[in-house]
Amino acid sequence: RRATVIGAKAIVGVILAVAVAGQALVIPWVAQETVAVYPEVALVCLWRLLSLAGRSKVFQPGSFRLVDAIIGCCLALLALCAGAAVVLNLNHALNPGVGIALMAAGIAAAGLSLLLAVMRGLLKQATQLEADWAEVV
Repeated sequence: RRATVIGAKAIVGVILAVAVAGQALVIPWVAQETVAVYPEVALVCLWRLLSLAGRSKVFQPGSFRLVDAIIGCCLALLALCAGAAVVLNLNHALNPGVGIALMAAGIAAAGLSLLLAVMRGLLKQATQLEADWAEVV
């Protein structure tokens, strides 16, 4: 289990480094007046959840804030994709490739939000079961 957590943290760390580098280097170079939102918040929350899982402390009430933040990031991505599609379409600047990419990202964000909401419910049940079990023992 420890190797899995370390491996997952390594992957999240690389993704976070690439996201920060992309935000710092690539975005100003490609679009000087456009600010893009990257998923650093979600990745940092995921990192913290992995740390809690590595210490077997994920079933605590503080975990809900982290999961809620990740769900919020997914919903923000969905809103940004929808907003970008509407604005581009109203200005007749939405080409098919960008439209498909925005639609795919929006669908993925919506699906991930729903999946995380279900997982949050399972986390809540498991947290309650662990608290009940601690009272019994």
